[in-house]
Amino acid sequence: MGKSPKVFATLALLYGALDRKASPIEPSLRSLITVRVSQINWCKFCVDINSMMVLKRGNSEEKLKDLERHQASEHFSDREKDVQPQGFCKIDAQNP
Repeated sequence: MGKSPKVFATLALLYGALDRKASPIEPSLRSLITVRVSQINWCKFCVDINSMMVLKRGNSEEKLKDLERHQASEHFSDREKDVQPQGFCKIDAQNP
């Protein structure tokens, strides 16, 4: 992603919008969403840095480990399952 400034800028804007204080989504859930978007976009650095925030905001390591299969995991509430992004968040680095 460091080689694609447009992709980085797009993700930074997305994360900024998600993580604003006036967001209707609670901080712990916002952190899970940012990690999931990072997973979808195969950004290992982003996954690592955002995972730290997930744990800092009180989520369990079990949730973090199960995030890719959140729909089937018993560690997620219905609300958490409903708001997790799917493939629609994938950013095409070739055509940002």
